[in-house]
Amino acid sequence: MKGDFSAYSAETLLAMFREEEASKRSFSYEAGETLLKRWRQGLDLEVLIELLQSKITSDRCTGAYFLREIGGPVDGLRAPVIKLANDELRTCRWSFVYFMLESGYYDEEIAIGLAKCLRDFDLVVRKSVIEWGVYMTDDCFEDFSNKVKSGVGARDSQYSNPENTALWTESDRSRAARGLDIIRRLRNEEPVAAVRKSMSEEDNFVFDSLQFFEKTLKRWIERRKSQSAER
Repeated sequence: MKGDFSAYSAETLLAMFREEEASKRSFSYEAGETLLKRWRQGLDLEVLIELLQSKITSDRCTGAYFLREIGGPVDGLRAPVIKLANDELRTCRWSFVYFMLESGYYDEEIAIGLAKCLRDFDLVVRKSVIEWGVYMTDDCFEDFSNKVKSGVGARDSQYSNPENTALWTESDRSRAARGLDIIRRLRNEEPVAAVRKSMSEEDNFVFDSLQFFEKTLKRWIERRKSQSAER
């Protein structure tokens, strides 16, 4: 199929993308790229927002995919994306963190969502918040750190047995504190291997992913140092 894809409505483009994606035909890519171009410009966002807020799992997964491809910032997406921090789907929570890293948005509501995701049992989500923390400015990270330490985003662990409640409350607190410690040490340019060696409680997947990404983390730190020197 050939033609001017910009002439189609967003709804038609989405239908073309989803229908042809399954059969791997060529115009699925063109339809998706046309949608992304519009959404990056803040156009036709209601179609993407409808996907992100759908009760249908496949819709939200498709919306989350597009959200990660968009990057940011796109102001019209800020509010609906924040809601993904509490989504039951891992890919939606991950996409929330990814969008906030790419966009640079930060406020009270976003901090609460990120604090919850730092404690996430899904390692991809947790690792992404650690990367976000390395990327952000000093003021932003310190504010986030203070909020996490004060209990923002803590899981509500309530069991009939008080000992079980105490166990999981402490586990949650320790998980959050460990995440902040990893972020702070990476921000201070400590090698991932050294942080891993001293933190046996953290899952190896988190450190494997951070080590794979280490050159990018260093670039972020250099960018932040350069921006601070210019002020």
